[in-house]
Amino acid sequence: TNGAILRIHDASSGITLAPSPAQAENFRLTLQKPDRTTIALLGKDQALSGSRVDGGALTLDWKGPLKDTAGAGHDISVRMTITATAGGLTFGLHATNGSQAKVQEAWYPMVGGLTGFASAGDKSDATLWIPTSTPTERPVIPTAGGASFGYPGQMNMSFACVHSKSAGRTIYFAAHDSMARYKTFRFVETGSPGARDMAACIQHTPILPSGQEFDGSPVVLRFVEGDWVSAARIYREWFTKTFGIVQPADDWMRRQSFFLMT
Repeated sequence: TNGAILRIHDASSGITLAPSPAQAENFRLTLQKPDRTTIALLGKDQALSGSRVDGGALTLDWKGPLKDTAGAGHDISVRMTITATAGGLTFGLHATNGSQAKVQEAWYPMVGGLTGFASAGDKSDATLWIPTSTPTERPVIPTAGGASFGYPGQMNMSFACVHSKSAGRTIYFAAHDSMARYKTFRFVETGSPGARDMAACIQHTPILPSGQEFDGSPVVLRFVEGDWVSAARIYREWFTKTFGIVQPADDWMRRQSFFLMT
């Protein structure tokens, strides 16, 4: 009824990401109202207008007005696409802003159930791995405020991993964006006291004014065998295919003893 993501099942390993139904989400928007105050709009609180399946692609539509957390309506429409690809899913988000507010932030897809990532029946040993200059590695446990990492900036590649050593599996979570734009990888605490969980999403900051539309980057989720090394191969393959890799010998700077920029 609201288009929330209830579970994602990896058939090859039998692992399922399944937040409790009350914690299941899909997207979040942060709105800046004309008085310059901000308020959240949660996709899980919106009635789904329609859904359709075309081949391996599912499209979910939420037509405005959509209500913010205070109950006020906004002439904003959202469309999410979920496409089945080799070994995983690719998510897309499109927003149309007909309201007087600016859409400051768009968070999607809200993939919950991360604290339960483990072999079927086993206790979770999920670890978050982030490609920062010195790689960041920490347990996936509910933490007030969660964790966020910017790309480019903190991260030197646009993907993150959640790894279970006992299962020998890794969740590859990446933004396959062909456009040069800033984004934030967020790992947020969800739920209520005694029933905490963690969810992953990517946040864009479109600062979308009235009358404009926004298309987010393709967000890829795949279950892979192995650890971050296996995930990095997927990212390298996509990056090389999309942008190519410059050979150092082809760069004039590499052939000079020194250079000066003023």
